[in-house]
Amino acid sequence: MKKIKAIINYLHEHKTAVLIWTSIYLLMFIQSVRDGFMFATCTSLLAIIAMGILYVLNQRVLIPSIQMARRPVLYFISSTLIILALIFVCVQMEIFFFYAFDVILPYGIRYIFPVFRFFFLLMFTFTASNLAYSMRKSQEAIEQKDALIRENQEMELRLLKSQINPHFLFNALNNIYSMAYTNDGNVADSVMKLSQMMRYVIDDCIADSVPIKKEVEYIQNYIDFQNQRFGEDKNVKFTLKNNLGAINIPPMILQPFVENCFKHCDSTAKDSYINIELSVEQDHLFFVTENNNLLTRQDEQSTKKVSIGIANVRKRLDLIYHDAYMLNISSLPDRYRVELSIILS
Repeated sequence: MKKIKAIINYLHEHKTAVLIWTSIYLLMFIQSVRDGFMFATCTSLLAIIAMGILYVLNQRVLIPSIQMARRPVLYFISSTLIILALIFVCVQMEIFFFYAFDVILPYGIRYIFPVFRFFFLLMFTFTASNLAYSMRKSQEAIEQKDALIRENQEMELRLLKSQINPHFLFNALNNIYSMAYTNDGNVADSVMKLSQMMRYVIDDCIADSVPIKKEVEYIQNYIDFQNQRFGEDKNVKFTLKNNLGAINIPPMILQPFVENCFKHCDSTAKDSYINIELSVEQDHLFFVTENNNLLTRQDEQSTKKVSIGIANVRKRLDLIYHDAYMLNISSLPDRYRVELSIILS
């Protein structure tokens, strides 16, 4: 019962395709029925099967693995060989049907007509499958673009409401207050850094992309404030390798990983460390964070927040870069490590 219901649901979801294939079958049946009911049934079914095989092979194998890999010569040779093989098999089968059902046709037509008929049907199928694939990919691209626009809009709202963590802002203001109370000479510098961070989140992050130097500046200011909060006991290294150049990246695509470093790390441990590395080589961006892992000491709610933050970043990476990035996260008993590589071009 479940299988029957599943088949009915499948046919309903693909009712347009079912209608098209049924119409093609009926047209071929009507064209051949004058030579006998069984002959028309068998030859029409043979043609539908051949067309279906070519359609599926082209959609699922040839186009994705060969044509999309920009190998037109191999695609042309492969598709030609498949079409010729199908024509040969179908012609032989139809000749067999001629004899099996005593269909009388002139000798020449008996061999020539099936060749031209199957050549036309298979070329029609081949062209239709390419058009259908192109239309489907165009529709998917439109849907992905719309999804990216919606995600960017949601991201802007999330950035304005929550990217500056209220606890972080509270601690930063407390640090500045303490520095002012003790007449520390770094008060003005700290206020300037906090102002730059707020301006980055409120103004710059509205754009789809920002210069990587602005993201780096935000990360450095964030680290400076964390160092003021925890002191110099926490070993934090932020290394920039090579010249970052004038490349642009989506705003706040790296910062969540930096925040997670401080969330995972125990500020009271003398051997705690955080290593952050950022480099750009040709058209590849590499970003690595590592810290001693104390996630098991955190409560369940904190762990859930970390997972949600990483999931949001991964979703943005999927929408923006598709398959042009790799994100590996290793949570080991002694350390937590994130490796992100992005193809920028």
